[in-house]
Amino acid sequence: NHKSTHTTQTLPVQGMHCASCSAIITRNIKKLPGVSHIEVNPGTETAKISYDPDQVSIGKKNKKIAETEGKSVENS
Repeated sequence: NHKSTHTTQTLPVQGMHCASCSAIITRNIKKLPGVSHIEVNPGTETAKISYDPDQVSIGKKNKKIAETEGKSVENS
């Protein structure tokens, strides 16, 4: 029995200027397998994402954000 462990991470998202951008990013990130919750804040240009790292990587989240016209910057 494999029990998944969820991780929560806050990523900066550059170029997000309105609630519409926030809604699009939220909708697209939620489509990724393993993502359980996302809170996008256009005011601080951040996305707080809870996910199962065994199912989705930071790179996949960044790619999905970039596809929705936001530019995520991977935390180092």
